[in-house]
Amino acid sequence: MTLVFITHDIALASGLADRIAVFRHGRLIETGSAAFIVAKPQTDYTKALIAAVPDLEAVHG
Repeated sequence: MTLVFITHDIALASGLADRIAVFRHGRLIETGSAAFIVAKPQTDYTKALIAAVPDLEAVHG
């Protein structure tokens, strides 16, 4: 089954999906397994998207 799930929350997407596609301005810029995209992002945009995810340990100590 295929499901298109649109979100800016890459942490949520990686928890739900086996594969992720990252779009910027309507263009596909990166695609791959969720684990690979999160561990080794290839574009600066994807790196920034991942860096924007709050670190709950830092927030709640």
